[in-house]
Amino acid sequence: MAVKITQSVLKRMNLPLDLWRVGLSGVQDPAVAELMTRWAKKSGRLLSEGKGFLFFGPTGTGKSALASMVARQARSLGMPVYFTTLWELRQNIWAKNSFDSETSVMQRARDVRVLILDDLTVEDAHERVLAWPEIQSLLRERIHGQRPTLLTTRLDTSKLDATFPGFLDLVVGSMVAIEVDGENLREKASQDLERELVG
Repeated sequence: MAVKITQSVLKRMNLPLDLWRVGLSGVQDPAVAELMTRWAKKSGRLLSEGKGFLFFGPTGTGKSALASMVARQARSLGMPVYFTTLWELRQNIWAKNSFDSETSVMQRARDVRVLILDDLTVEDAHERVLAWPEIQSLLRERIHGQRPTLLTTRLDTSKLDATFPGFLDLVVGSMVAIEVDGENLREKASQDLERELVG
């Protein structure tokens, strides 16, 4: 069942405003753009099988933009999506916030068809609420339930596995790891705006 992507749908997905309209034009690496184009053609089957992504690379290279494209595609296929940072998820758990009148934020993260965890950091391993053991449990539960999860991070795969022991073993087979490299697009946009305003 196709779903029309409206502002209310995007808000329920918790997709940040700056990611509502991004597309493949912002992807700097032609190989990544080609991969995502091929993925889009098979997305229904792959998402149904619980396959997600691990987008990793430097700040500002388009990892969150790629994740938002996956989110919008999944939602257009009728799959509920929840997009959050681990920081935001942790803050909502700490404050005992609800996703809606019947669902806690953590329950939403566990049960939603497609979960996007944006910006996994070294600090996430050592937090008092939702630290690595809880993240590991959440991922394991989602993998066993064949519910796709996407992660974005600035950490490369060796740093990920050193910071989060067993991470790569846990997600192998359920996530495709894609390195997203290039110039910092946020920095470039800031410089372009400054040139436009200052001259």
